[in-house]
Formats: sequence, C-alpha cells, structure tokens
Amino acid sequence: MEQSSTAKTKTRRKNYAVWERIVEKNPEYGVAFINFTIRFPMLSPQAVRVAVLVRSFPSWMIGNMLCIAEHTVENLRYEIRKKLGIIHDDKLPGILLAMSLN
Repeated sequence: MEQSSTAKTKTRRKNYAVWERIVEKNPEYGVAFINFTIRFPMLSPQAVRVAVLVRSFPSWMIGNMLCIAEHTVENLRYEIRKKLGIIHDDKLPGILLAMSLN
C-alpha cells in the first residue's frame, strides 16, 4: 500500500531528526555522511546513512537506530552494492570502510 505524500513527508522528517540525534552523539558519522555523499552522489541520502552505519553495526541495529525496518536496511544494502558495483560475496562493511579511508 502506497503512503500519501503527507505521510512520506512526516516519515522523512522523523528519519532526518533521528539522524541528527545520532550525529550529535557521534560527529564522525556526520563527516562520513558528507564524504560519502560527495564521493557517491548516485546513492540516496537514506542509503548513505546506512552505508555510514553498516561499517559499525548489524542491519537490525541500524534499523532500530534509524527507525526503519530491518528489511528496509537490507534493501538499502542491496542498493549500495548494486550502485557501487560490489560483488555480493564481498564484505560490505570492510569495503565501505576502505572506501571511506581512501
């Protein structure tokens, strides 16, 4: 079932507010978000948030942190792999950590 545009806007605002709280507690995530956004403009903001957090946390915890379903996190991980050309067998957290250090 498709959400109305008003419901989507409220969800986006909530997700953004949650992300802001995470960045307040961990400023390095904000820096990583900016770096990933510049380096990988093809990723959606939500995918970049997941890319930043997947380097340190499992999917279920990222879902809890961002107030999204674990399945949504898994879909975003797939989106990240596809858009960055990462083979599924490769370990996504390690690859993203290496990419952020380059």
